[in-house]
Order: sequence, then structure tokens, then C-alpha cells
Amino acid sequence: MTTVLEQEKEEKRDSLREIYSFTVEQNEKVKVTEMEEREGEDGKKEQLEITKEVEQAVPYRVILKQPNRREMEEAELEYSIEMSRCIKQGILTKAMLSKKYSDSGGLMAEEDAKQLSRLYMKFGELTNDLTRLTTKPTKTKREENKIAEQAGKLGEIRKEIVDMETSYASLFNHTADSRAANKAVTWYLLNLAYMRKDEEDQAEPIFKGETFQDKVDEYYRLEEAGSELYHLISSKIATYISYWYYSAGAVTEQDFNKLQKDIELDQVIIDKIKYNIRSSNSIRHVPAKIIKVSDIPRTRSGKIAEITVRDIINGMNIKNLGALANPACLLEYENIEELKN
Repeated sequence: MTTVLEQEKEEKRDSLREIYSFTVEQNEKVKVTEMEEREGEDGKKEQLEITKEVEQAVPYRVILKQPNRREMEEAELEYSIEMSRCIKQGILTKAMLSKKYSDSGGLMAEEDAKQLSRLYMKFGELTNDLTRLTTKPTKTKREENKIAEQAGKLGEIRKEIVDMETSYASLFNHTADSRAANKAVTWYLLNLAYMRKDEEDQAEPIFKGETFQDKVDEYYRLEEAGSELYHLISSKIATYISYWYYSAGAVTEQDFNKLQKDIELDQVIIDKIKYNIRSSNSIRHVPAKIIKVSDIPRTRSGKIAEITVRDIINGMNIKNLGALANPACLLEYENIEELKN
């Protein structure tokens, strides 16, 4: 039986474990202290400490925390609750839909449909067993081991289902299973995302609240507030959590790094950026092209080096590279394919 003290120790240990983490930067006004040499009234030079307010890029570390056993149980419970609610409303499960296509010789290949039906039935049985075990107020060591074993099997079957569904995705987007999975992903998103301003600060939850509903309300509040920092991280954490969940947790840091490189600036995002620029300024301010780059050159004080960017994409020599904090990023600007036409 797990005691409260043991559970607290486990949670404290797990809180240090990460699924993945990444850094984003936001321009903020910060106070910096510099030493300046000035001439005093007696004509002698003296060193003065000057504090200035400047705008510079401030790094934020976003951390996706590895869930502990209790958190995984709560997420699976949310999945089961949502699944039951959808079934009561008459929404078909994937098993029902797959059987329907199998019986009628519909859009799916017969063997694929039968295999998916078997997987869905097994997934449902394991989910029911896991729900029954996790909802017990007290658990024996044997039951805790059984929960861990069932959760592992559930993850393996989920991954196999996702792999098989890839070519038939549109058929299953609105089933009870998909809605329940979305609920579980949302639960993980709202409970595993943390952020700290620098290495000294303690990581704090991005979505604050005592209950799941409190965190959902905070999610919508942040969406409506339009925070620049939140919009820098929101799509990334949603993508990473979904990737981790549907891979049954079997992903490495290298997998996440590859995913980051594979995330492209698609037309929907480009259109949104252009719309926001046009709405907040005018149509004359909308750029002809929007291009994704890995970094933006900045001066040592944090200011964006706009003239340097203009000069390098026009093939001009760059002067005073020593004034830049990250001159290496200029190599990317020399051969941007989209600007050659």
C-alpha cells in the first residue's frame, strides 16, 4: 500500500524528470547596470555606476514534465469518463465504426477493418480493467504492479492503432475514442506544462488551478488575453504532448528535436500573421513574403539588427559584426531560397 509520505516523495522525484524542454525568447524591458567614466567638477575622471532600462531578449525555459503514476491514472480516468459520455450520446466508438465498414465492405480493406476491430476491443477491455483498478481508494502492491503492466499494454495497443489508422484518419476523427483521446491529451497538456524565466527561478505551471476545470478556464483566459509569450509556446507544447501521447511515451529527446525541425511554417500560420499585421497596422505593412528562420540577429543589448538583415539578403558586406550577440546566424540568411526569385 502506498502511503501519503511515499507518494509525496515519488511526486517530488518525478517533478524533476522531463519529457522534453525547449527555450523561447521574448523581448522585455530590463534594467542593466553599466560603468561609465565621467569627468567630475574637479576635472578628474571617475567611474560611475549607471542603471538603464533597455529592451532585450529574455529566455524562458518551457518544460514538459514526466507524469507520475497518479497523474497517469487521472488522465486515463478522464479518458474513460469522456468515452462513456460520448457513448451515452450515441456517438460510435472506433470498434463500432470499424465493424460497420467490415460488415458492409466499405472504405476500409477487409483485413485492416477486422484487425482494427480486434485492437479496439482489446483496448476497451484494458481501459475498463485499468479504470476499475485505479478508482480503488487503496491498492495492494500487486494491484499497483498490475496497473503499471496494464498501462504499458494500453500504450502499446494505442500506438498500434494510431499506426494502422494513419491512412484512414478522416473516418475516425469524430468517434467516441477520438474525443476521449483528445480529452486525455488536454489533461496532460494542462498538467504537465511548466515554465521558468531563467535557471535560478523555480518552474511554475503554465496553467494554474486546483482542479482540471480551473486549468481549462485558465487555458481559455490565456488564449483570449493574446499574450505574446503564450502564443510563442502554445502550439509547440500542444504538438509535443500529442506526439508523446500517441507514441505511448516511447519517444526520445532526439525524436523531439527531429520533430522541431520538421515543423514547417504552413500557409494557415502565414495567413494569420498577415491578418494580424493588417489589423493592427495597415495593408501597406503586410510583407510580400514571410520566411521561417532559426534565429534573428540581435545586438549585444538585445535589439533586432534589421539593417544587418537587409544588407545580407541584398548581398552587401556586413560591417561591425562584433556588435552582434549571435553573428553565426547570418549564414542562414545568405542563401534563403525563397528570396532568389
